[in-house]
Amino acid sequence: HSSWLAMMEERLRVARGLLAKNGALLVSLNDVETANLLNLVAHSRLGLTHLGSFVWKTRNTDNRVVTRFSTDHEYIHVFVAPGSGVVGRSIDRSDFKNPDNDPRGPYTTDPLTGKANAQQRPNLHYVIVNPETGDEYHPHPDLGWITDEAGFQALLADNRIHWPKNPRTGKPRKKRFLFETAERSPIGSLALAISQGEGNRDLANVMGYKALNFPKPTSIMRTLVDVTTTLDDVVLDFFAGSGTTAHGVIDLNRRNGGSRKFIVVEIGDYFDSTLIIRLLRVMFSPKWRDGRPSRLP
Repeated sequence: HSSWLAMMEERLRVARGLLAKNGALLVSLNDVETANLLNLVAHSRLGLTHLGSFVWKTRNTDNRVVTRFSTDHEYIHVFVAPGSGVVGRSIDRSDFKNPDNDPRGPYTTDPLTGKANAQQRPNLHYVIVNPETGDEYHPHPDLGWITDEAGFQALLADNRIHWPKNPRTGKPRKKRFLFETAERSPIGSLALAISQGEGNRDLANVMGYKALNFPKPTSIMRTLVDVTTTLDDVVLDFFAGSGTTAHGVIDLNRRNGGSRKFIVVEIGDYFDSTLIIRLLRVMFSPKWRDGRPSRLP
C-alpha cells in the first residue's frame, strides 16, 4: 500500500500542475486502495477537492467466491479544483414536441404533483378544473400540487398547462419549453451502466481477437469525457491501458462535432501492439466487428 501511495502521490502532483482551472481529475479504482487514495488527497497539499465517486457495476455475481459475497462494482473518483465542478450530462431533447403548435416552440411536460400533505401545506391542496371541459382533478392527499391556486391560475393564463387526453387516467402537467432548458444537467453517481462483457467485446471487435483482459467499456469513458469536458478540451490519460479513454474521445467527437484532443501515456508493451493499432482503426472507421470495419468512414 505504501509503495502504491508513493507512486500515486508523485503522479497526482505532476498531473495537478497540468490540470485546467475548470478541469477534472478522474481515478478509477476498486475497494483495495480507495480509502488510501481519498486519505492521500485529503491530507496532501494537492489542492484537489473530492467532488464524488461514480459507482458502476463491472460484472454479474461471481458464484465462485468462497465467502459468498461477490464484489461486483468499482469506483471512478472525481477530483476538481476547490470551488469547481463538472460540465454535467447532456439533456436528451428528443422528447420536446409541439403537438398544439404553441408559438413558443417545442416543449416537454413536468408533473404538477407536490411534496406536502394538507396538514403541512393546506394551500397546495385544491381541485384543479379544466375550464374547457369541466373535468376535475383532485390533489394527491399526501403530496398536493407544486404551487398554490393563484400560481396555477397564472400558469393557466400563460397557456402552460398540458391537459391529459383521458381525465380518468391522467393529470394536468406543466409545459417546459426547449428554449428554457439548460444544455446540461447534473449527473448521478449511479449513472454509469454497462452490459456484461461490454469492454471485452469493444476491444475484440476492433482488434479481431482478445488482446487484453478486462478493458473498460468505451461507453464508460465516452460518458465520463462528455460530463467533464467541453468541445475543444484536451484529455490526458497517463495510465492509458488499451486506449479506451482515447477511443471514447474519438467516438464522442464524432457524435457531437467536438474537436477534443487526447494524450495517452502507457508503459506496457501493448502500447505498440494494441493501443496504437486500436486508435488508428477507430479513427479510420467508427464501427468494427471481428477486426474488420463494419462501416466505412
